[in-house]
Amino acid sequence: MKKFVTTLFLTLAMSCAVQAANITVNGTAIESQAVISNGRTLVPVRGVFEKLGFTVTWNNDTKTANFKGAGYSIDIKSGDAGFYCLNTKTGENNYIKPDVPQQIIDGHFYIPLRAFSEAIGAQVNWDADTKTAQIVKQSNAVSLIQLQDPQKGDTVATMHTNMGDISVRLFPQYAPKAVENFVTHAKNGYYNGVTFHRVINDFMIQGGDPLGTGAGGESIWGSDFENEVTFELRNFRGALCMANAGPDTNGSQFYIVQCKNLASEAKQGLEMLKGMKNETYFRNSDGTAVTYGDVYPDELIAEYENNGGCPHLDMEYTVFGQVYAGMDTVDKIAAVKTNAQDKPLEDVIINSIDISTY
Repeated sequence: MKKFVTTLFLTLAMSCAVQAANITVNGTAIESQAVISNGRTLVPVRGVFEKLGFTVTWNNDTKTANFKGAGYSIDIKSGDAGFYCLNTKTGENNYIKPDVPQQIIDGHFYIPLRAFSEAIGAQVNWDADTKTAQIVKQSNAVSLIQLQDPQKGDTVATMHTNMGDISVRLFPQYAPKAVENFVTHAKNGYYNGVTFHRVINDFMIQGGDPLGTGAGGESIWGSDFENEVTFELRNFRGALCMANAGPDTNGSQFYIVQCKNLASEAKQGLEMLKGMKNETYFRNSDGTAVTYGDVYPDELIAEYENNGGCPHLDMEYTVFGQVYAGMDTVDKIAAVKTNAQDKPLEDVIINSIDISTY
């Protein structure tokens, strides 16, 4: 797994005691702005953490925001002078107390830039000439982006089938070729009228073959393309994946994981991984260790155990999307009667696929 490096750029202009500043995360501008107050740069934690892939929840009873992701769980409570930052891999729960208190401005939490960097173990560089602060965050922990709700600006697809709709969030940042192939085919009407030709209840539903046999279909390039596997995307229940006839033979066919109940072998494997969290899985090119806990964090194991999926398929097939609405339709399709070749006795048809921006 390549070392995950997150870079946060804040371009700042300082001409008064309190001033707004633009924020760019990984080269993409976010709507929230930082502020400069009495020489201090304050970062809007929700906007930045969400862009970094953290899941954000708010407890109205305790007035506490929780930011979870990349191996951390951070609680920020309204009115407190500091906040707790739990390292979910080591169990350390550090209390961060900035030299100036966190603030609520226009209903949003702000914390000093240096406190933000301290909380997630990052380094901060300040360029006085360009008025630019740079935070570099290095982590081997996977983001588990599939477990998050779609974000504004994400590419999504809605499959209209004769049994209902299925809406999927796509991940071009991790599987660019698979997403381009699927999106282009969908826009061109390639999948219109195509069936789910292979259906296995408590496993998956497979479609995308214009012949309806499992032997047809081709990519938009007219030839097979390579797998795009990553630790960031897994075969959780609801995962949209490329189907193929072996490594690097992707064409037009895809499957959606429907499995609700893990096989006994998968359960045993996950239990084994729980006891190997601190063991080295492999080493990066610079010699730093990547542990089993980095590759199989607690949240990943819990997702498989609680909601199902096919962990044995991880790193074997390209995952390029995740169902966020319409799993009831997936379950209905999986439950249809099939013949000995797992082909539905009555056609399950993809009428069309719409591509849009969330």
